[in-house]
Amino acid sequence: MMLVESAADLIAKARAYGIVLAPDGKAFGNFRRAWLDACDDHLTVAQVIELESTPSGNVLIISGLEEVCKGVGFPNLLGPLRQKVTTLRQDGVAVVLLSSMPRIAYPSVAGSSLLQDAREFHPALREAGGDDHRLHPLPAWEPGMDEVEFLTGLVSELGISLVARLDELLFESPRRPAEALADLSSLECDALYFAGLIKPVDVSGYGWSVPGAIQDIKEAVANYLARSLDPPGDLAEAYEVLWRIERRIRAALRSRAMEQWESTWKDSTHSPALSTPPRP
Repeated sequence: MMLVESAADLIAKARAYGIVLAPDGKAFGNFRRAWLDACDDHLTVAQVIELESTPSGNVLIISGLEEVCKGVGFPNLLGPLRQKVTTLRQDGVAVVLLSSMPRIAYPSVAGSSLLQDAREFHPALREAGGDDHRLHPLPAWEPGMDEVEFLTGLVSELGISLVARLDELLFESPRRPAEALADLSSLECDALYFAGLIKPVDVSGYGWSVPGAIQDIKEAVANYLARSLDPPGDLAEAYEVLWRIERRIRAALRSRAMEQWESTWKDSTHSPALSTPPRP
């Protein structure tokens, strides 16, 4: 019943808003088949880009959106995809974008406005009873699964930058995990909500969807960061900042050396005998 209701809600939201971004990640993988069955057509990103005519159905699911970030084709796929989706909307077709990654994990490139234009769809979590497993609220979780490996797969879909923020939040923050969520930006909260890790608890805040599994989440974050070979998306910016700091330190040291050793300052930087400035 939960899957059927979710599919009906997804179709209704797609028809109401035109473009919907729905989670296809680790926490909600069991919804995929019900969603595909409920929609009129299903195509991959590559198939949509190659479309020559509009599909006959009223609601189209496009799966594998995260593939645009992989391989040499990125970032050239989001632009053509956005053009095709625009044409589909003009022809009256509602579009559901399935993505295992939240919007924050996609770099800002030509065509990424497609993600910003889409309304997010959030499937319902399972209600947890007193005897239920600590991961029971996550719909795709099944008894017998390894908790940490399941959560490692989940956090790997968030992108290295957001996982690094989780690492800071869970390991370095002086606040308790439930309180530390308030330190996240709205975009970061949206991403964790999309992935199923947090849920709204009131009009202005969020809480962990699996509060009894904080230790498992911490282990999953540590696992992913230890295994990851992907550089953060803001690495170039961080390098530029460090380069500027290094140049300023060099300039300050050079100025100080010229003041202390005057004409022999260059020799002083290489000769141990001259490394100690003259006494005043």
